[in-house]
Amino acid sequence: MKKITLFIFLFSISFYSQKHYFDYVVTNENDTVYGAYYNGKLKKSSKGKFKLKNIKTIQSKGLIYSYVESVGKSFFSDENDSLVSLYKQDTYGAVQRKNIYVHKLKTRDYSVVNNDTIYGKISQSVSNNFEQIINNEKKILNVKSFFFRGFKYEFKEKKKLFFGDASSAYLKVLYLGKIKLYEHYIKGGYNQSDIIGYFIEYKSKLTYLMPKRSSRILVALFPEIPELHDLFRNRTFSYSSLYATIIYINDNL
Repeated sequence: MKKITLFIFLFSISFYSQKHYFDYVVTNENDTVYGAYYNGKLKKSSKGKFKLKNIKTIQSKGLIYSYVESVGKSFFSDENDSLVSLYKQDTYGAVQRKNIYVHKLKTRDYSVVNNDTIYGKISQSVSNNFEQIINNEKKILNVKSFFFRGFKYEFKEKKKLFFGDASSAYLKVLYLGKIKLYEHYIKGGYNQSDIIGYFIEYKSKLTYLMPKRSSRILVALFPEIPELHDLFRNRTFSYSSLYATIIYINDNL
């Protein structure tokens, strides 16, 4: 019992000293709760999860989403393409949520071709190609980078995540600093299930963060931050809080 109590005590000190790196939600009562946002829940600790009820604001991966009442499919029309939903199924699925969280983009979707900026709605097809509507015609993108749904995407040679996966893809830039954090979203990947993988780029080398070995990989890559091992060990950081982890590493390099 003493060991468990001590672990919780040490975790609490460690977590709250690093909380500014984490996602957070703001309740209707203006209380701010920090943690790692994932799949509709905010993970506050190694055990507890905060269910999203009576929440007016969510910060996830650096973007702030505010609560709105959706008016159905028309809410996501071309006229509203400056708004992006926190939940992918709001726009891609057949069922629309009535109550959602959206982020107002600073700019619309665009690609850059021969130093020219081309605006036009971008989408990801079922075959995982990115397509853009240019002059009322949908074209497969073949560029170095583009801006889609609030994030920049960059073309990268990468590790295959499963048999049949491509060795190159457009990766979403989640964080840009001394280290880059990328997200790779694959529709209908292994066993027809959607897959999300994460990569980091440091000193021009791209490394895949395997879910069950991400802590070991990061500790090995950054021996100049010895406290990183303890932050994983006491579960201040984990795979579900990679965004916060990468910002912490970047700040301590």
